[in-house]
Amino acid sequence: MRLHHPLLAVAAVLIAILISIASALLPQRADAAPLGLRFPALAGTQWKAAAGYNTATHLGVDPYALDLVRADGAPTAGSPVLAPVSGTLGGGGASQDCAWIRADTVTVLICHIITEPFARNARITQGQLLGAVAPEGQKGNNGLPHIHLAVNLGGSSGTSLPFDGDYILDGVRFPATTESNAYSGAPIVTSTNMAVAGAPATATPTPRTTSTPRVT
Repeated sequence: MRLHHPLLAVAAVLIAILISIASALLPQRADAAPLGLRFPALAGTQWKAAAGYNTATHLGVDPYALDLVRADGAPTAGSPVLAPVSGTLGGGGASQDCAWIRADTVTVLICHIITEPFARNARITQGQLLGAVAPEGQKGNNGLPHIHLAVNLGGSSGTSLPFDGDYILDGVRFPATTESNAYSGAPIVTSTNMAVAGAPATATPTPRTTSTPRVT
């Protein structure tokens, strides 16, 4: 029986090595990687917050929401709106003024837009065309064409999350703060969102450059 002991030891070592290799090759848990958000507009377009965190309209369920307008001289109204993240679409349809994308444990809310006629629960890919920013006085925008963007833990009325950490907005941080109307006017975010099927390939006019520093 002693002759089998070395064989058993070698087998145990080989099994341990195989387990280690298999663990390394297995995909990581979905929550181990940051979700990451692209700006919900065409690559190259530049945007800023007309209304920031903790405003009268952003208190309650979404104090960390941003109301975003063009900062590159182009009109905000009519600007194509692209999905900032992949997920499952809630809402949608021509009668809606919001689209909310369920991704992992959060919901990304995009409002005051004229949406494409998606079916509820449609699968959405980052960069997919969601619609366009509504004109002045339409889709509940109170006379100012803009994108209302928010991230909530869970559903659209869940805990509001700042655009920071796992949810940094196209490389620009908007850390949590209690300051009223925080980040209004600055920083400027330049979108890197690449359009996929159904979205225009380029934005017009070409955005002009800006000297406003990016927050990193």
